[in-house]
Amino acid sequence: MADLSNLAGVQVFIQDGGLRISDPVRGPKVTLLGATTGDSLSLGDPYITPTVESGYVLTLEDDGSPSELTKAFEEAYAGGARLVELVRIADASGDSLSLDGRYAALQSTYDELLNHDVNIVVPVNAYIDRPAASGDFGYQLADFCYQSTLVNRGTIGVIGHRNALQLAEEEYSESFTDLSGNPIAAAQATPSLSQVERWVKDTAGSDSYRGYTFASGFDGVTDDNGDGIPEYYRYWASSGGAASNPNGVTAGLAEKDARNNPIDIGAYISVVSSNVRIFNQSAQALYPEYGYYNLNPASHYAGMISSLIPHSATTNKLAPELALQRNPSFNQTDRLIRGRFITHIQKPKGVVVARGLTGGHWVSSYYKTDYLNLTTVRIAHEVVNVVRAVADPYIGEPNNAVKLASLEQAVDAALGSMQEGGALNGYRFQVHATPSERVLGTLNIDVTLIPAFEVVRINLSISLAAQ
Repeated sequence: MADLSNLAGVQVFIQDGGLRISDPVRGPKVTLLGATTGDSLSLGDPYITPTVESGYVLTLEDDGSPSELTKAFEEAYAGGARLVELVRIADASGDSLSLDGRYAALQSTYDELLNHDVNIVVPVNAYIDRPAASGDFGYQLADFCYQSTLVNRGTIGVIGHRNALQLAEEEYSESFTDLSGNPIAAAQATPSLSQVERWVKDTAGSDSYRGYTFASGFDGVTDDNGDGIPEYYRYWASSGGAASNPNGVTAGLAEKDARNNPIDIGAYISVVSSNVRIFNQSAQALYPEYGYYNLNPASHYAGMISSLIPHSATTNKLAPELALQRNPSFNQTDRLIRGRFITHIQKPKGVVVARGLTGGHWVSSYYKTDYLNLTTVRIAHEVVNVVRAVADPYIGEPNNAVKLASLEQAVDAALGSMQEGGALNGYRFQVHATPSERVLGTLNIDVTLIPAFEVVRINLSISLAAQ
């Protein structure tokens, strides 16, 4: 371009690139922890898949067949995840990995991931109702999510509870046949009505065969002395960890928050228990005569969470590409929800999530964790992330009145934006420091939130009139 800088007049600049298409905004990252004999992924090293095709290929077993990590990847993507991180936890197939081997591999991985940003994490094929001798997979996951939230961004976990067919095969030694009476694998079978009802009882805690996780007085529901706090609860934070007390943590020994309430780490996980099947590429490769397989949809549910904004619940949302093996009744679904399990039901519009809960304690409508709904957890985590981001520029700056006022304005603007976006109904906060804290370079931000409460029930009342 000619240099006309000394000539009076209007200079013309024509800009390019305004029509360039930007990458779509992707939701939170889903991290899948699973085993495969294939060596395309480095052991223990997180890897984000750039494409669907590469995620499928990278996770295959060494013989080219889909691994548990392959299926989990496809399930998460079907659920809505578009940012999936793969972590190979063991150089073995999922079927050959022992419970204690999986527990140890997961613990090692969790320890490493505390130095890594994790949003939504799924321990593939680790079930909350099938513990290892070393400890409970549910507590292990909840403790990691709690510790990760303290040092990184907010982290939530999704873990499965075995479905009706898994319990029938593994706990009751039952086999299955098709309509012609020919033997059929659990991956393709359909549970009977009696098997589904037994599964609901086993899962929700009534007549439980195990009484290990959310059942038998350690469920976060049972309150013998009527003070609104369970006497024992498996998912309270404890310095000794779950392995030191396989039945639960007493209220007196649980770690406490600033209000002296036991810290409920069950609120950091969602427990999925559902009888569903999926049709995908892995099913075509493994079961070509059927084209589907039965699954626990923990990875799928994690994908659903990642596709939604924090204040939009998974409750009543369509579950893409899932089909029910058998639709539970309203009564069975209600019992599962009361046990704080994520389950699926059939509606005219398709298969939907019955209700999006966490594993937090729920003694009654008046005595329960503040974080029973997943939306509440996600909104609180988003506030933590937002305030951390706006406060970070003030680290290293003078601790004086000018900076204090500026920080207050930044926090107010950030929370105000969340309120305008519908995540909050209201908020209040205070930025303060004592004289001694000012000397030490410490500021405190106390925030009280009024989250956007989700609609879970609409009551319809119908009356008739003569005219």
